[in-house]
Amino acid sequence: MPTRRPSTTPTRATRPTEEALRSRLGVPPHSSEVVVVAESTHWDPDWLMSADRYYRHCVRPTLDRALTDLIAEPRRVFGLECVFFVDRYWRDRPTRRDELVGFVNEGRLRFTGCGVTTPDTLLPEDELLLRDLLIGQEWLRTRGMDQEPGLLYLPDSFGHSPGLPALLHAAGIEHAAVCRIDGMRFPGADMEPAARFPRPGTTAARLLGEGTADFVWRAPDGSEVLTHWMAHGYGHGDMIASRGLSRVMGLPVAWPDRSVAHVDARIDGYLADLRRVAATPYRLLVIGADFVRPVLAWSSCSTGGTSATTTAPGPGS
Repeated sequence: MPTRRPSTTPTRATRPTEEALRSRLGVPPHSSEVVVVAESTHWDPDWLMSADRYYRHCVRPTLDRALTDLIAEPRRVFGLECVFFVDRYWRDRPTRRDELVGFVNEGRLRFTGCGVTTPDTLLPEDELLLRDLLIGQEWLRTRGMDQEPGLLYLPDSFGHSPGLPALLHAAGIEHAAVCRIDGMRFPGADMEPAARFPRPGTTAARLLGEGTADFVWRAPDGSEVLTHWMAHGYGHGDMIASRGLSRVMGLPVAWPDRSVAHVDARIDGYLADLRRVAATPYRLLVIGADFVRPVLAWSSCSTGGTSATTTAPGPGS
């Protein structure tokens, strides 16, 4: 059985200082609010359509455009949450393999998790979860990709096992990002008025009460992972440069608007949401609902009127 190589993820001792990281990302030292824009896309292997239909209609066009955009915009980074559909693309688009490997190894195609899927963690046995992570990592390694993500990204898992930090600790993963936690209101899914959320006595109520989306998640055996809660959904920033209803699945119910006035207004609205759960100057704005494609001409979405500094995680950061 293949084993996990020694991690290349920076340790606490080798991680850059806050000042060095700000300098690398072009964040002015005086900025009191920094919006970190993380662009990705969430891929269900099977939901409303089969995996084959999702791949043809949603995934392949997304990866084709993501690679093209990364060539055109040298500072751009795009996130991939797992390898399931990337493997299909690898087999279907052999002429783009070199680009794929190159961008992964540069850190511009950023895997937010190394698993085959972004799994449910309540029903599968522990062994299945660990093998999901291991097989995904081995898929990357055997194709010349040297990323070893130190994060488990679970945007759409319906609840989470309390023992999950123990499994992540065993896999060498120190961080997690989750969305659907107990007591939260999930936009687009809950038909009740927003005033009824968060539910009293829940994790969402506690985090909102303490004004933070970041917490240490501790398993019964004492294992810990630093965790971020996406309190406003994993597609919170999807409409940053669009108008309409939604960009989900590429449906024709949204259209681009990259004007400075529109983007600034969107960011100001997102900031108002994020300040409720921000105990530090940094506000994580996630773009990446179901099968959304890359934001068109991201580099032209410059901001002028908002008071916050906006950046994207750069390669190696």
